Amino acid sequence: QHQMNGKYIYAFFVKTAHEMAIKLGKNPVGWSEIWAEFGTSLDQRSVLHKWRHEDSIADIVSNGYHALWSDYNSWYLDILDSTWDKMYMSEPCEGLDEE
Repeated sequence: QHQMNGKYIYAFFVKTAHEMAIKLGKNPVGWSEIWAEFGTSLDQRSVLHKWRHEDSIADIVSNGYHALWSDYNSWYLDILDSTWDKMYMSEPCEGLDEE
């Protein structure tokens, strides 16, 4: 018997949604929270949207996953005090090897 708690339901949802996307020939995309929760148990065809500072894009891509990057402190539209200078200073490749 499965314990129907929030963690089980969340894992079931992510796994089922990813399987559906892959079955349709698509790459599932998810926020970095799924990386934090499931890590390398995610299918390698998953694309992770890194937006939180506590998540490492280097960790994601060094494990063979593709990633989308946005900085929630400057690139989100609800950050009304963000300037273009701040947006351009955000470096998506910070912490990555040149390879």
